[in-house]
Amino acid sequence: MRTYELVMILQPGLEEEALDAAVNGLKQVVVDNGGEIVRVESMGRRRMAYLIQKHSEGHYVLMYLNLEQPTILELERRLKLSDDVIRHLLVRLDEEMTPEPEAVEEMEAMASAEPDASAEPDASAEPDASAEPEGDETEGEIEEEVEAVEDTTVEEEVS
Repeated sequence: MRTYELVMILQPGLEEEALDAAVNGLKQVVVDNGGEIVRVESMGRRRMAYLIQKHSEGHYVLMYLNLEQPTILELERRLKLSDDVIRHLLVRLDEEMTPEPEAVEEMEAMASAEPDASAEPDASAEPDASAEPEGDETEGEIEEEVEAVEDTTVEEEVS
């Protein structure tokens, strides 16, 4: 599974209960389709730089998710069909993230409602933990490459 960042702007007129219901509905889609919720942050109501669908404000929600391709397709389909979501952006992150403990408890609670979905997130939790050191190695390799390019650039300018 790969880690994705989802930023959503929800309608400014939504009450707190409706906002929570919209976010929980999307969380349920992720869990039901074998994805993992790493972290969810409500960024609150903010003013937008320009009008989107005649709205100047919106509720911003940031989610980090571990997803497979079929889950992405279903999630994006639901986001496009939802009247509460004004705009969304789903971006793949280079590094893999593991779910925080409270997110794991929340996923287990959601999965308990549907027993078939509980096996998939638990089975994929261990590969995420083993993938973290690889991300550190990749950063080191990138830094070495950047230093090599900088050295080459300096040598060319001297010549």
